[in-house]
Amino acid sequence: MTSALAMSVPDQYRHFAAELLDCPLADILAVTAAGAGANSRVYRVATRAGPVALKTYPDRTGDSRRRAETEWVALSLMQEIGLNAVPAPIARDSEARAIVLEWIDGEPVDRHSAGDLRAAVDFITALFKASTERPLTAPLASEACLSVAEIEARRHALIAHPDLDRFFAESFDPVLTAARVEALRDEIDPSAPLAPEKRRLTPSDFGFHNALREASGRLRFIDFDYFGWDDPAKFATDLLLHPAVTFSDEDAAEIVASLAAVSDPGFTERLRNRYRLFALRWALILLNVMRADRQTMTLAEGRAALETRFQTQIAKARATCIRRWPLS
Repeated sequence: MTSALAMSVPDQYRHFAAELLDCPLADILAVTAAGAGANSRVYRVATRAGPVALKTYPDRTGDSRRRAETEWVALSLMQEIGLNAVPAPIARDSEARAIVLEWIDGEPVDRHSAGDLRAAVDFITALFKASTERPLTAPLASEACLSVAEIEARRHALIAHPDLDRFFAESFDPVLTAARVEALRDEIDPSAPLAPEKRRLTPSDFGFHNALREASGRLRFIDFDYFGWDDPAKFATDLLLHPAVTFSDEDAAEIVASLAAVSDPGFTERLRNRYRLFALRWALILLNVMRADRQTMTLAEGRAALETRFQTQIAKARATCIRRWPLS
């Protein structure tokens, strides 16, 4: 038997795929890299029965989330409620290191049409409706924000840096002061966790940056390792502010109106009143590279390259702080 140390990386994944699919190694014809991001690696596994996707989740410093388990739960639940615009889950590793999914032949969505927007909104509204129609077991979303206290916790997790201090003094803190006043308008204590009945299941990191267009034109949505319960108003803000996709004011109005129809009665008011607070939270997410618990990992880039990243992300965070409310 060939030892694991003597195997090439493709051979290791051939064995791993055969183990997960419970099939002979001879049925695994090839494994090729198909995509990589900050949180996962995707491989196309050619089998005698057709291609599947093998998705692995490398350990990350400061991140204890069980990402494979979260995505498996999300995809299984969505399959159960009839949402088939996502890849079907096929198998998972018992140690929560990887899952096998339906392989989707598709291209990234560079530009979205009105039909694409409708497909995305329909997907989310169906998930929101299912959240209230029957008991569904899922964790909190990995980036859930159910109170203002979580925003302060993110700020205090960042390293000391003179340009970061300047950003807080000039751009962040003045907006935070105004945003706290706005958040009190809905007469709900922004420091108290949102009531469970007002929460909805969300994909969290959702948008056309995490979608593939099949040859037929149909959109399939991918990457659900942040999935879980969250404030729908915070989810809407995330969708509108995500740096990977820009929505027109008309698109934003359609998104908000559609989500309001399947959210709690206070959704629209809470979204308007807390929009800038959630925008500030986005600014802090953009500064994750400056989190103290990630410095050991990021220093591998070299100090000069890392400092360049710091300056780039601070500039993005500053721009996010002044993003206006998109609806009149």
